[in-house]
Amino acid sequence: MKINNVFLLFAIFLIACNEDNAQVSQTDFETNFTKWEELDISDYYFTQSISCYCTEEYLLPKEVRVVNGTIVSINGESYNPEVHYDFRTINDFFDFIEMKAKSNPSFFGVSYDEQYGFPTRIALDPVEQIADDEITYTLSDFKY
Repeated sequence: MKINNVFLLFAIFLIACNEDNAQVSQTDFETNFTKWEELDISDYYFTQSISCYCTEEYLLPKEVRVVNGTIVSINGESYNPEVHYDFRTINDFFDFIEMKAKSNPSFFGVSYDEQYGFPTRIALDPVEQIADDEITYTLSDFKY
């Protein structure tokens, strides 16, 4: 739990120091989305981690397996959206980024994988005046 607190303090520091913190570069988004789309990868897996004020189970890294562009399992368990909520395919993460960028959040930052173009980190603070609504998604260990 100490690591999450350190991360949160670091995120708050970044938010406070970034004057243009609500802007996600449309050019970066388009460049990386195009890179990802041109690779036409439909079968892959990655580890998804979430950082937020959430339950410990929710925060644990989980392997997401995608076949034919659809999530089929989370940590080897058959995917059930009622049980495994807040998981997305990489294409769905791009849709998520577009949707959240339009909602004018107080902070929104996205990092992309240089080779494949998919988002590796999505940090979001929807409303500056609301405490504990910040969330960060990290995608790592990508394989196809």
